[in-house]
Amino acid sequence: MLASKSRNLAGIIAGAVALACHVAVWLLYVPVRDNEVVRSVFEWVPSLGLSVSLRLDGFAWLFALLVSGIGVLEREIGAQLREGAETRVLLCALKGEPHELARADVAPAQTVS
Repeated sequence: MLASKSRNLAGIIAGAVALACHVAVWLLYVPVRDNEVVRSVFEWVPSLGLSVSLRLDGFAWLFALLVSGIGVLEREIGAQLREGAETRVLLCALKGEPHELARADVAPAQTVS
């Protein structure tokens, strides 16, 4: 499919976008903490009177923080998937798949006698 350099570049861009979104949501913490509702209106087709209206209250802020944080974590976990089976366990735990945790091929730690 894609060359490995292309995949790495796409992953870096995806991670940067997810991190930028996460930081942007954190920057809106103070107005949301003060019980303000953050609103933005963008004129989409002014000749027809169409606009896009975005609204962010406390619950929407929390959800946006959760989604963007998971996006950052997914990128980091995806970058580590080539490292070994331990990362598969972490990914399954993040996704909430306990049945997959039982099947993960993780070798126990070696003990020296």
